[in-house]
Amino acid sequence: MEERRKFPRLKYPCKLILGGEDKVYSLHTENISAGGLRVILEKKLAINTPLSIELGLGLKDIKCKGRVVWVIDIKSPPIEKADLFDTGIEFTQIEPQDRETLRELIERILKSS
Repeated sequence: MEERRKFPRLKYPCKLILGGEDKVYSLHTENISAGGLRVILEKKLAINTPLSIELGLGLKDIKCKGRVVWVIDIKSPPIEKADLFDTGIEFTQIEPQDRETLRELIERILKSS
């Protein structure tokens, strides 16, 4: 099957800071691309919620802005009683050189795996 996504995706660690809140989530992405990322959160965010994002890339950290573009409820087993939320985030304000750094990193890791 042909990949139709605009940007290749990769699982990668990041630090996600929610805009307008004191809550900081340090987590791994479910996937990341030069256009955005997907994470699993314990809190359901509204579509279009603005976010501040910090991506720790080792040699270079990227700080940018994003917004929630979709949310899917993940129902947990009754024993756990904690629903999770698969959340898609689009980068809305990212420096062109940072987007290119991210794209190159993803391509390099995907080629080596």
